[in-house]
Amino acid sequence: PGTDPEAVARARTLFGPDAGEVFARWRADPASAEPLGPDFPYTAAEVDRASREMVETLDDLVDRRLLALPGGIPIGPDTLGRILDAAAPALGWSLGRQSLEIAGFRAGADRWPARAAAGTHRTHAGV
Repeated sequence: PGTDPEAVARARTLFGPDAGEVFARWRADPASAEPLGPDFPYTAAEVDRASREMVETLDDLVDRRLLALPGGIPIGPDTLGRILDAAAPALGWSLGRQSLEIAGFRAGADRWPARAAAGTHRTHAGV
């Protein structure tokens, strides 16, 4: 875990000297080093670390903090749920707030058409 050269390079690029926090989490919790979905190569450790950078919205987290949407890469509803599961504890977002964030993310479909099919309503963690 955490030895994927692309993931290591990405963490160094995104977090600079703070990438060590991501690497330490990957070592301590190997599951946090796995991609959150086939459509999203980022890991729970990366999402958690990015979530602590004054994130205001899901769009802010995915697009601006993780730089994950160049060209509108599609992110499916299951993956969006895993992103929120990784981010919500650091952000303190309730399930209601998570549902609002998914709706806002999907509303960005005019800018990123791939978002239209992403996530709908969260009823409990992981869904």
